[in-house]
Amino acid sequence: MAPYDSYAHFTPNRHIAVEWITKSARAGYAPAQHQLAVLFSQDTDKYIESYVWIETALQNGLNGRKKSQAEELKKQLVKRLNAKDKEKALELIEEYKRNHNSQ
Repeated sequence: MAPYDSYAHFTPNRHIAVEWITKSARAGYAPAQHQLAVLFSQDTDKYIESYVWIETALQNGLNGRKKSQAEELKKQLVKRLNAKDKEKALELIEEYKRNHNSQ
């Protein structure tokens, strides 16, 4: 397990934990966005989603130890994404901003 706090790893109902983390992330809660990025980073098919959430968390004011962890994860993800994937991630970030700011 990565050195991140993750109650989703400890619950027998992981899917329920992920559902609630996702709801919190979509509501703009930076620590949940960070946690969702960590969870997605553990799945090689979800690097784009992980990048979207880690960048969003950083833009939403993640601070302290979580900010340092997020910046490190972002560096790792940048190495894993090709140019097309990065472009898609940036589009998704902009879409999130449009949707979140219109609420």
